[in-house]
Amino acid sequence: MGSAGPPPLERAEHGARVVLAARGPPARRQVARSCGPGALVVPTDVTDERAVEAPAAAAVGAFGRVDLWIDAAAAGIPGRSSTS
Repeated sequence: MGSAGPPPLERAEHGARVVLAARGPPARRQVARSCGPGALVVPTDVTDERAVEAPAAAAVGAFGRVDLWIDAAAAGIPGRSSTS
């Protein structure tokens, strides 16, 4: 689910304005509803470098700055992780 997990919800419960970035629209929408009306949702595919820049640009555009960035996204890379 990318960055749309418990940390954004915890921050929103303490008054933070959050930006949710993930590939799957249903997951984003569900967490956004839990985070309240101020949550900003940005579709993001972490395998696309330009797309990864979009959440930061959206946050700065909407809120003026980024105070905290929590990155929980990952992309599988085929192949061996070790040759030993």
